Amino acid sequence: VCSSDLRGPTSFDGVKPPPIGLQQYILRLYHYIPCSSHCFVYAVIYVDRILRVNPRFKLSDLNVHRTFFTALVVASKFYDDEYYSNSWYGRVGGVNAPELNILEVSFLKLIQFKLAVTPQEYEVYLTSVEGVCSDESIDAAERRTAPDSSGAASSAAIHAAGRAARCAARSS
Repeated sequence: VCSSDLRGPTSFDGVKPPPIGLQQYILRLYHYIPCSSHCFVYAVIYVDRILRVNPRFKLSDLNVHRTFFTALVVASKFYDDEYYSNSWYGRVGGVNAPELNILEVSFLKLIQFKLAVTPQEYEVYLTSVEGVCSDESIDAAERRTAPDSSGAASSAAIHAAGRAARCAARSS
């Protein structure tokens, strides 16, 4: 359960890191979740907001997948005209529907229910995401998301998520 004191595990933390890398996971989400490509940028914005509002919340290899996945589901439900059941999203994201329900509530509390994004904010993030979308190898992007004691993993994970989302959108 997510609390205001985020020193311990949260509902986003897995017992062990997922067997799939973050970039491959986001590409999977892109291919199987029928949402607009804009939602991937919104998800990056949401994850960044959580990190800014909750300095004790740190992305790690145990929670970055679920955090981004939940951000994407919330963005899809908030911005797209059509969205799907949590059972469907959960099958794609690797969690069951009751767990996704918990993740959504925790996520909304962390983001303080602030889901609206201004066009200017969207453009700033889109430009940033486009900037990190290059021909770098997936392995290099994954290495940058490895957690370290300085907290640099948080920023690197957002960039990897943004890069994967933008590259996926560019390939369609």
